[in-house]
Amino acid sequence: VGAASTLPIAALLAGCAGGTGGLDLAGAIARLLTLSSERAFATLLQPNGFYDSQVARIAMPPQFARGSGLLQTVLSSAAVRDRLQRSLNGIARSGAERAAPLIADSIRTLTVADALSIVRGAPDAATRLLEGQMGTGLIGAMFPAISPVPI
Repeated sequence: VGAASTLPIAALLAGCAGGTGGLDLAGAIARLLTLSSERAFATLLQPNGFYDSQVARIAMPPQFARGSGLLQTVLSSAAVRDRLQRSLNGIARSGAERAAPLIADSIRTLTVADALSIVRGAPDAATRLLEGQMGTGLIGAMFPAISPVPI
């Protein structure tokens, strides 16, 4: 959402505000983010949800395509690569299950200033805001085995 498109979105959101049962700007943005995240998680948390998604699929690291020898021969096999990629995407699904409540909590705490920064910001403003609010906690929830241990 760039500055050029702020007015139409603001006008659209204004229709959500006011009146009985209406939402303020922060409430309207929070509702849109909630619906978007619920839809995304509903898709990604299906069996093979990450693997079947052209956008969310996690590709095999390029290091698997390099090298020589028996291990490289095995890793170059289409069947092995597919199985590894499916496993990697299954791990992502498990991480997303742990991350979903954190994202929902972060959305619930949106302020009017947060909503304005999303409406006036770049296309990834909501993502950046949520990442900033959650910090390393999101990575810790998604990948608990590799999270940094506090000293």
